[in-house]
Formats: sequence, structure tokens, C-alpha cells
Amino acid sequence: MVDPLQHDPLAALAESERALSTLMANLPGVAYRCSNKPDWPMQFMSQGCLEVTGYPPEAFVDNAKLAYGDIIHPDDQERVWAEVQVAVDADRPFTLEYRITTAAGQARQVWERGRAVRDPQGQLLSLEGFIWDVTERAELEARVLGAQRLEAMGQLAGGVVHDINNMLMVIRSFLDMAEAGHHGGASEDWVGPAVQAVERGAALTRQLLTIARKQPHEHRPVELNQLLEGFVALIGRLLGRWVTLDLQLAERPVWVHADGGQLEQVLMNFCINARDAMPEGGRLTLVCRVQRATAGGDAQDGGGDLAVIEVIDTGTGIDPAIQEEVFSPFFTTKSVEQGTGLGLSTVASIVQQHRGRVALHSSPGQGCRFQVSLPLLEL
Repeated sequence: MVDPLQHDPLAALAESERALSTLMANLPGVAYRCSNKPDWPMQFMSQGCLEVTGYPPEAFVDNAKLAYGDIIHPDDQERVWAEVQVAVDADRPFTLEYRITTAAGQARQVWERGRAVRDPQGQLLSLEGFIWDVTERAELEARVLGAQRLEAMGQLAGGVVHDINNMLMVIRSFLDMAEAGHHGGASEDWVGPAVQAVERGAALTRQLLTIARKQPHEHRPVELNQLLEGFVALIGRLLGRWVTLDLQLAERPVWVHADGGQLEQVLMNFCINARDAMPEGGRLTLVCRVQRATAGGDAQDGGGDLAVIEVIDTGTGIDPAIQEEVFSPFFTTKSVEQGTGLGLSTVASIVQQHRGRVALHSSPGQGCRFQVSLPLLEL
């Protein structure tokens, strides 16, 4: 049987356009083409736009009723523009997550991947890509983070209560002696230790609140040496006495633009996994360093220096055959009772939100080295 479309170019073109239109209409997200301008004026949006944003696609085309940039959360607009421009300048794809406000006024989290389209002379024509609503995944990750915080808090509780009790005993003893006042000026010597105990208790409380908090994510300048020192003071309680903990800090301050609580959650995931991989004990090393950009190096494809955190253990290691899957949601090498398979996927999401990268280096019986690289912030 002869296909009539083979002898009718116009019919073949019409059928191709129909098939493409059907494909676009059935996509679960939004395919788009837009101009590279801060308000992202759309040239085309697929029908999935209505489901994701609550607006019909024609509302955004040529900014007919509003610009797509108008529905991006105000706190995310500058970051989205900056990240896309870095990718456009480097002529590479961009991947990012940000919040939008739908036509119904609801806040949604979306994932976007796209890249620049150029003419044969290399001139930028437009951006093309795909937008997908990942709100449910983000909410699931938030619940996992909450569950992990609760687990960590439970494991810390015994040691923390013991320490706080000791601090209170110190404070009570010295204040009792000061109140007795039998030794004249000697009471001043008792106040100092009491104050020190109060300060230790306050520092411990701040560390616990960092883990337990449910505040909105807030990115600000964070010095990684200080963050690691505070984290190590807390994590030792989770590792047990059979794990030796080493800390190697950079020789100078290492600043990044980040949410300190989220970075501590990343470290917590790595350290708990390392502890579980060393059931008979071992060594866990946390490293902070600066990786200088090399000629032709990308440093997050942006050309700058990187701040690097490494978590290295001497545990059982991970088989190369499954290393590419460890950051996938629900993938775990642990039993159902021990792992959800969401810990490292949450880590990957947090690092991506910080415009960073996470890498794994491991082999069976040789331990693991997780490396997080973030853009260095020069102050």
C-alpha cells in the first residue's frame, strides 16, 4: 500500500505539524521558546502551561497579558537570570529550580532545563527548554529532611542531656558558693567558670536549633571553616567511639553564598552513611579547601574558583556498577528498615540549588570520598 503522504509534501508537512502539536499537548510539563530578556517574553508555550501555571499559553506569548518573569518568585528572579546568563555565555545547557506563583495565587516549585538557540553565524536567537512542576518532590524532600532531623535529634538527645546536666551542676555549684559569700573577693573566681558553662550551653543549643529548625531557606555568606568546626563538635556524638574523626581546614577563610543549615544537612547525610559503612569502626575525614580555576577549566562552567568540602571514610565502599544511581530518588543499598533511598537524592537537590556539584569516588573495600564543589564567594 502506497503512503499518500509520500507524494504530497504539503500533506506530509501538515501531518508532521499535527503530530508535533499532539506530542506537545500531551507533555506533563511546558515546552517553551523565549527571548533572552529579564522578563522572559515567550514566543511559544505548549498547552501544559495551563496545568503548571494556571494561565493559558497565549497569556504569555509576546507578553500578551503578563510576562513569564512576572510569576517567578521575587526572591528567585535575580538568581534565575544570573544562572541562565552564565550558561548562555558558556554555550551550555542550564538546569535550575525556582518558585512561581500560579494564577490561583499558589506557590509552586518548578524545574527547568533549556539552552540557547543560535543561527549559523553564532548569534543568539532564543532560548528553548522545558519546565516541569516538581512541588510534590520538593515537599517529599522537605519531609525527608524533617525525618532525618528527628532521627539525628533522637540520637543526640542522650549525650546532649548529659552535657547540659553537667553544665547546670557547674553553674549551680559556683553560684551556691558565690551566694554563701564566705570568702570575700574569691566569689569572682567562681563567677567565671559559671559564665563559661552558660556559654557552652548556649553554643550547644544553637547547634541543636540549626538541625531542628523549620525556617525558610535563607542564602547568605557562610564561612565553611567555621561551619565545619561547629558541625564536628556536634557530629561526634552520632559516630560513636569506634570512629575516629579528623578535620582538615583551609589555610584561609572560605566563603560561599549558601544556607548554612542545608549544608549541615548535606554533611549529616554523608557522615551517617559513612558511620553505617564502618560497623567495626574506621576513620572519617572532613576537608575544606579551595580549588583554583585552571586555564580552560570550567569551575562550575563559570570560570571561577571553587570552595570544596570532602567527606572521606574508610568503610566498605560502593560498587562502580551502582555509583551512578546513588543520587537517584529511592535508591538505597540499605534494608527497608534502615534507609528510604532519599538521603543522597536530597543532597543532590540541595547542592544543585546552591549552583554546585556533588561527586562520588569509591571502590569496594576502599571507602568513599564525597566531594561537594560550590562557587567561591570573594569578600
